[in-house]
Amino acid sequence: MIGYACLYKSFGKSVDAIKSDEITVTILRAAKPVGLFKYLDFKGIVTEKTSLGVYRIDGIVMMPINIVVISELQDGELKALSVMRPGADIDTVRQFIDEAQTFTEPGDKRFADAVLEISATVNEKLYERLRGDDRMCEALRKIMAEDLQDAENRGVEQGIEQGIEQGIDIFIEDKLEDNVPEDKIIERVKIKFNVSHEKATEYVKRCQESFVAGVV
Repeated sequence: MIGYACLYKSFGKSVDAIKSDEITVTILRAAKPVGLFKYLDFKGIVTEKTSLGVYRIDGIVMMPINIVVISELQDGELKALSVMRPGADIDTVRQFIDEAQTFTEPGDKRFADAVLEISATVNEKLYERLRGDDRMCEALRKIMAEDLQDAENRGVEQGIEQGIEQGIDIFIEDKLEDNVPEDKIIERVKIKFNVSHEKATEYVKRCQESFVAGVV
């Protein structure tokens, strides 16, 4: 991670165009790395607690390093991180869901949906309890409604495409049974289903293979 930060600094158009103090390396930890902090203290490197759950380390490299301990977070702006950790606090999750319902910007809504999807994956039992709460269940449904609708629309589109392909297959199989020449079938598929010559040929070849296998 520090290597990536150094690479980013080197991308400046001139030497030191990107200042070290303009870059921060942030490391997320589920629990406080007590052993690491003891080692840094032994080496004389200062670790400063800047807020609940956030520790700043200076002196290892040119740029500051922040270690964020998710289990200690209480800052509302960092609530999303707390929600996404395994063993999330149910009250914190409820607060996040309530706040997410007030989001109006599409980007904020997608962010909330992504956070809740991760949170639900790593906290299955917690979300089972929330689904038993009618108010929370309705709130979750509203927040994720847009994605659910998108998924439903994709399902409908896929269903339509599958139905069309089945119709094309049946049409071609009928022509094969009537011994219609391949080139004639391709032309009829192109016209009837408004597809390209290449696509029509692909459909016919596929059906021919199935038809021959069925006859054999």
